[in-house]
Formats: sequence, structure tokens, C-alpha cells
Amino acid sequence: MQVGCFGGLVFSVDSNKVFTMQDIQGSTGSDWATHNTINGKPKSELTGQKLKAYKFTVTLDAQYGVKPREMLANIQRMAEEGTVDYLIIGSDPVGMCLFKLTDASDAWDCVAAGGRLVRCKIDLSFEEYA
Repeated sequence: MQVGCFGGLVFSVDSNKVFTMQDIQGSTGSDWATHNTINGKPKSELTGQKLKAYKFTVTLDAQYGVKPREMLANIQRMAEEGTVDYLIIGSDPVGMCLFKLTDASDAWDCVAAGGRLVRCKIDLSFEEYA
């Protein structure tokens, strides 16, 4: 069952494979300028919207049907090449715009004999592409 996707990454869970997102966090807001005045308080001016941003963690675990080293290399390539696509969580895109993969930080939890990567976690960061 698909739980989301970004570009060629399909986050899913079924009887053979678990590749899902955890700890999803999003942020948005507005940008402001402050103008000083003579003998008065500064004045605030709304200058626009901030770009939406999302981040989450993905666990790559060979025990759950994922090839950690292969997936890690693929995700790193996507981050380095500046992949832009719709970020979909559930069945709907997050927002109306495309998103860019801005960062992929990995932590290797388990390495087997011969240096075979068995399990790692990757923190992925996305920002709205406007």
C-alpha cells in the first residue's frame, strides 16, 4: 500500500517491504520588514509568504525488504542533483506547488561483516519550489 511519494521514491508498506516516513514535520509562515520611524515605534510590513518546508525520517532496513546501500545512494543522488517534484503524503500532494529535496542526512545504525549496510536512517528535508 502506497503511503506517499516524491519523484522516483515510493513510500509504501506491504507484506514484503516497509519503506515509510516517520516524524513528519512541516512549517510555513510569513516574511516581514521593519521600518524605523522618527520618535516612534518601528512599523511592520508584510512582504510575502515563506516557502513551505517539510522534513521527515526514513528507515532503510534490509530486514524489511529494502536494500539500504542502494536506496541511500539513490536518495543522495536525488539530493545532489536538486530533484524537484510533487511531494505526496497519503493520496494528496502537500500544497499546490512542486517541492525540492534540499538535504539528505544519514546515520548508519547497523553494518554487518564486510561493511554491508543493514540499517540506516535518513532525515530528508524538502522546500517548496517557487
